[in-house]
Amino acid sequence: MTVLVPLGLRLARAGGWVRAVSVITGNAVGVLVLLLAVALPSAAYPGHLQYDPDQRSTLVGVVIALVVPVAVLLLTVGRLSSAVRDRRLASLRVIGLGRSQTQTVAAVENAALALVGAVIGWAAFVALAPAVDRAVAAGPKWFVAPLTVQVPTALATLMGVVVLSVLVSLAPARALRATGRGARSESTNRRPSVWRLLLLAVAVGLLAVAAWADPSAHHTLQERALLGGAVVGAIAIALSTPVLATWCASAMARSRSVSSVLAGRAIEAEPVGAARLVAGIGVATFLVAGASGVLVAFESTPQFRYADQVLHEGPQTIGAWSGPFGGDDEIVSAAQGAALRAVPGVAGLVDSWTADVCNAKDECTSAFVGTCTQLELMMVATGCSDDAAAVIRPADAGAHDQATEFARGQVAHVTLSGSDDDDAVHADVALGSVPIIEDVQATNDRWVYGRLDAVFIPTHLIAGASELPHGVDVVARGGTQVQAAVEKAAGDVGMSVFVYPTDEDINQVMQVRAIVWSLSAIIIGIALITVGLGTIDRALERRRAVARQIAVGVPARVLRRGQLLQTLLPLGISILLATGCGALLMRGYLRYGDLGSSTSVGRLTVPLVASLLGAAVVSLATIPLIRTKLDPRLLRTE
Repeated sequence: MTVLVPLGLRLARAGGWVRAVSVITGNAVGVLVLLLAVALPSAAYPGHLQYDPDQRSTLVGVVIALVVPVAVLLLTVGRLSSAVRDRRLASLRVIGLGRSQTQTVAAVENAALALVGAVIGWAAFVALAPAVDRAVAAGPKWFVAPLTVQVPTALATLMGVVVLSVLVSLAPARALRATGRGARSESTNRRPSVWRLLLLAVAVGLLAVAAWADPSAHHTLQERALLGGAVVGAIAIALSTPVLATWCASAMARSRSVSSVLAGRAIEAEPVGAARLVAGIGVATFLVAGASGVLVAFESTPQFRYADQVLHEGPQTIGAWSGPFGGDDEIVSAAQGAALRAVPGVAGLVDSWTADVCNAKDECTSAFVGTCTQLELMMVATGCSDDAAAVIRPADAGAHDQATEFARGQVAHVTLSGSDDDDAVHADVALGSVPIIEDVQATNDRWVYGRLDAVFIPTHLIAGASELPHGVDVVARGGTQVQAAVEKAAGDVGMSVFVYPTDEDINQVMQVRAIVWSLSAIIIGIALITVGLGTIDRALERRRAVARQIAVGVPARVLRRGQLLQTLLPLGISILLATGCGALLMRGYLRYGDLGSSTSVGRLTVPLVASLLGAAVVSLATIPLIRTKLDPRLLRTE
């Protein structure tokens, strides 16, 4: 054992400084992100505080989304320079080392580099956590407690990363035979099994069930299909890419382009190694698709849609009362109403009171009491007259499920309440023969929260309504500037206002957006680090093969194009698989929540373009690593 440890350390040094720095960097980034994932729940929801289960589940989803790309990163850096490393381990088997001894050397080699990177990642977290706390405190104020991790938890995270690195290193060492012939030979057939595609078929089947099943009839089935498809899909993208890349490489190898032939042969010789470069970006795109589905689902809720409408184009309503907030004994005066109407952006005022209307069977529903001008502000309807009360009918008979029926010409009993429910007036009103026709869809499009009033009653038909204390709803265009102007004008004439959504509601909207896009950026960033480290390692690992090609006269530009194609081919396949599965995942998630999915695929455009451009830039940046000057030392074969 005392000999094996130094031998493992020598093997780590023999791998070169590029591999050592790459493994250390990958493990440092992994530990940093994992510690951040561990610290987030305690910082946002300390154990002694109550929390919203929905927000807690969102946070758990954030943690899971951070852990998955980190796992891909750690698996990738653990297998850097795999071909050369496997041949060296096989050489140890040839000179007489047993399988367990070879595994020990492999474990020491990876564990040493992983431990250094893990310690650096912990130190980076300790250094960056206070800065993150200050930034969050100055901005969105998401954290209740400091962003910190207890020492035992941090040590457990570090050891987990090191153990994962050791397990990755042991996987190929266990398969080495005593002769070492298979691992050492560059001509060994490493074509991946076609059975890997079976997992992709299972994932697509599960996601298809989730995307098209009826949630009302098969809710449990859809839930299980969605969860199973998400897990199996992430694994299938990584495992299926080498198979499809090998098939495409075979076609490239039969083309007339020398660059395509070289790239095709290189992928055929090491399909898993080529696909490993882009597995992270494919899984990352798939995860970002899931995160985008969460964002689309949130933005489909009435709360978000109205908050977004208020912040942008409008319209919006602002409640206003005469006197202090909650006052119930004053009427909005004509001067106060005129001051509010004079504010730029204000379309009009609508009386704010509660009106119940009952038919002869004592079945009651809500009524709109006001003028036709006020009704037009709140509802898209035709046929209104200030001279008579009228039944409000939807243009689409199935748009409103009204339990209370009113016949034209019948007498309805109206109870009108103002700011104080104890003060109410009552009246019997005859309904006119001509109904008001409402375009329910247009009303909902304008206001998100459509009105459900079944009857329109002009104010002058209710005796005593004008003396009933009540507030008004200010109808205005969107924007916080309009809100501030209305609040100032109301304050100048002794009124108080209430704005919905509140600052807390708006902050929640911005928080969800910030979390999803920040999370997507982190996931894609980790994936690009994975691609960069893997591409650099593959370029260095293939220098001997490139040197042989230079020796026989292959031009440098052809070699560079071939190197780029070796990355772009599996990259394109991985992105296509991730996009297809991601679109199904997003549709299934929205279908599960009974939300519209017409804009779901469009949401993948930004992460898809970011992933493609990022990976292409990283690949282009590694092209200079290909040496075009012939070095005799590179012609030596181990």
